[in-house]
Amino acid sequence: MGKMNRFFRVALVTTSLLPMVAHAQEGAPAAADDANGGMPDIVVTATKTGAQSLQKVPLAITAFSAETIAQMGAASLVNVAQVTPGFAYTFNGPWSIASIRGVGTNNVFAGGDPSTTLQVDGVYYARPTGANVDFLDFERVEVLRGPQGTLYGRNVIGGTVNILTKDPTDELRGEVKMTIGNYMLVRPEFALSGPLANGVSFAVSGRYSYHDFYTKELNPSLKDGWNENRWGVRGKLKFDVSPGVDIILAADYSKADEYFNSFTVRRSAPFIPDGLNPGFHESALSAPNQGITEQYGTSAKIAADLGGATLTSITAYRESNADFEADLDFTAVDLFHTRAFVENQSQLSQELTLSGNIGGVTYVVGAFGMRERAVSYYGAVVFGSVLQTQGINALTKSGAVFGQVDIPVGDKLKFTAGVRYTHDEKDVENIFGVQTTGITNDRHQLPSNTAPIFSGGSTKGAMTPKFGVQYQASRDTLVYASVTKGYKSGGFNLLIDPSSINSAGYKPEYVWAYEAGLKLGIPSIGGRLNIATFYNDYKGLQVNQFVFDPVSGTTNQLVNNAKKAKIKGIELEGAFQPTDAVEFGGSLAYLDAKYKGSFPAINNFTSGPVNPDGKRLNDAPRWSGSAYLQYNASLGSSTDLHLRGGATYKGDVFYTPLNDIRLGSEAHWLFNAGLTIESKTNGLSGGIRVDNITDKNYVVATYAAFSAGAMPGEPRTVRGFVSYKF
Repeated sequence: MGKMNRFFRVALVTTSLLPMVAHAQEGAPAAADDANGGMPDIVVTATKTGAQSLQKVPLAITAFSAETIAQMGAASLVNVAQVTPGFAYTFNGPWSIASIRGVGTNNVFAGGDPSTTLQVDGVYYARPTGANVDFLDFERVEVLRGPQGTLYGRNVIGGTVNILTKDPTDELRGEVKMTIGNYMLVRPEFALSGPLANGVSFAVSGRYSYHDFYTKELNPSLKDGWNENRWGVRGKLKFDVSPGVDIILAADYSKADEYFNSFTVRRSAPFIPDGLNPGFHESALSAPNQGITEQYGTSAKIAADLGGATLTSITAYRESNADFEADLDFTAVDLFHTRAFVENQSQLSQELTLSGNIGGVTYVVGAFGMRERAVSYYGAVVFGSVLQTQGINALTKSGAVFGQVDIPVGDKLKFTAGVRYTHDEKDVENIFGVQTTGITNDRHQLPSNTAPIFSGGSTKGAMTPKFGVQYQASRDTLVYASVTKGYKSGGFNLLIDPSSINSAGYKPEYVWAYEAGLKLGIPSIGGRLNIATFYNDYKGLQVNQFVFDPVSGTTNQLVNNAKKAKIKGIELEGAFQPTDAVEFGGSLAYLDAKYKGSFPAINNFTSGPVNPDGKRLNDAPRWSGSAYLQYNASLGSSTDLHLRGGATYKGDVFYTPLNDIRLGSEAHWLFNAGLTIESKTNGLSGGIRVDNITDKNYVVATYAAFSAGAMPGEPRTVRGFVSYKF
């Protein structure tokens, strides 16, 4: 009852603004037809009921068109996260680490799952190695904040990121682009689309990206660290089978052979035995952090217009593989050298949806199924003389059915109701081995006594409903409120030895999320302003950290369930264009995300216990925000100029329940600027972009094992580009 009362109080406060909002609209200039107050319309497909204006969707969504991404100079989701309220995104070696509103996970092993998911063209990417996606001929990026348990299902407990790539076109189009910059950056890319035959069209795109090392290695026997060396291709075929029936076949492949960014910044630790103290973008290691990752997949999308309803089928198969080595003590002494970490993953998924409108009632119903096999293992040399391996082989089967309706009451009021039932099965086998003699130089060598130490499984079903209300106060004003339940499946840990099997499994996590928001078009200054307030009540939040195992007598990196977590906050974002020459906007987010109740946790520096009750969640800054200003001008009748400057702010964050800033990141500002000149007549454009103008040193992740390390963010980068579109 208390949760529902809290929801209705939030909804009441929001809806009480309606009379004032409606009054403010009286006498204002007429809104543009795009319902965005004169700004270019942003169309999203997040509700799975077809394309809708962003301002008409009663969800907290930040969306970026390809043109906006180009103006921002964004190369990956890292740049998108910097300007999206509540969104954090970084890389830990080959893995992507994402969180929304303080909910994410740095558990990258096969026994677990992400908390914030990635979908590309409607295909769910199950592993963080497979989620390392560059922007390759894409149409739009949508970031949905908060649990999306009804339409998107398992593991979308923090939110989800939708990347939509461009479909084949009936007319020939293309782009060739070259980017160069400091650190020897070279990035050629291309995209081409057009007709092949009557009713058949194609799209193909590719990119190669290389930059030199960001980190100076002080050990003369090793190369420097943190470069980029990757390439990828994507292709699509579209068949207009008959009027109202389209089939799109897609395939993609990407590969990277790189030295990774790692935890090279020294922090206070139990001991740092080599006596060296590298600077911020320096390292002193005993082994390289390098490896190869690849991912590829195919999909088939069939969309059929049934007359008043649309039937959509998406069938997909994907694989991702990683093979790398890493120095996990971050010192020039060989304390813990992971000679080989290998992960192989494959997944087969099928989603079927039917959407339409009956008597004004909009509906979507569907079913989803997935089978995933993921194997993770490593072979490490500990203290220079002990060869050890741990591994996990996980088979996951997941199925779901779902439905949601929007019911209008009059011309302005709508009620939403939806539900999803998910059934998950997970079976795992853990292996372990150790030997002290006969260690060779083969980095893929495993101990001769490697054997299973645990096998088990879990089966779980979860019902995740959603209820909402929205009121279209005027053409430019939408007020909404919702209550949603989210679910993330349980999992299994990578075990340290046979005596630690008591820590094998961890339970699912659940959340009831309450959200209220306002989407407002402001025609008088050509803009839009969106506000979202939220309260999330989590039970069993999964926390990945080092804990002491009293059975084995060792300190292990394990996932445990927190008793509870409470998250509340408010997010604002706006974009304005009062004249053709001036655009400005930004975002601001306040987040109060804390653990409630105790669970096993340790002080990473003393190995003593820590009570996490009242501590802040990982990567959950109390304040964050961004701002930009863009000036547009015409240089004669055939050339346009765009000058853009921006700033992002992220407050203090912590990466463990200890809440010690040595295992966190201090508050920091980042500044960027860019200049683009484009022809109106011949498709040529060019420009220059500077990121991290002040060359600010900042941290994006931390790790504490034999010593405490922090992962640095990117230094100042300067790049220029030239592009030709036709």
